[in-house]
Amino acid sequence: MKTKNILLFLPLAIATSVLCISCATGSAISTGTHHYAATNASEVKVLTQYPETYETVGLVEASAPKGYLRKPEHAARNALQELQKQAANLGAHALVLKEYSSAQVPDFSWGEDELGLIFTTERKMVTAEAIRM
Repeated sequence: MKTKNILLFLPLAIATSVLCISCATGSAISTGTHHYAATNASEVKVLTQYPETYETVGLVEASAPKGYLRKPEHAARNALQELQKQAANLGAHALVLKEYSSAQVPDFSWGEDELGLIFTTERKMVTAEAIRM
């Protein structure tokens, strides 16, 4: 009976994960002394090195799930877009990448005994410093 319940639940579990493919999350912490108006996220440049002159306005982080039917590049792109959005909210012109990592995280589980299933997915995580140039 328990196996039958798990098999009935499986399509719902996969559908939920597929729907959440672009579910990137992020956060921002303002560290600057000035508060700037938000900028356009699509104009926030992604840098790997600091420019000659800049002002730090905050720290940003984002993560996105790979999902079951996508390639890791999709998760990385979604995480970077979320990072740009978070930086733009701080009024940044650019962000300097600090750390990029991935981890297997549980999406959900079904059951608590030997027949239980745990579904995991890979999450791409990115942290950066939001700057104004």
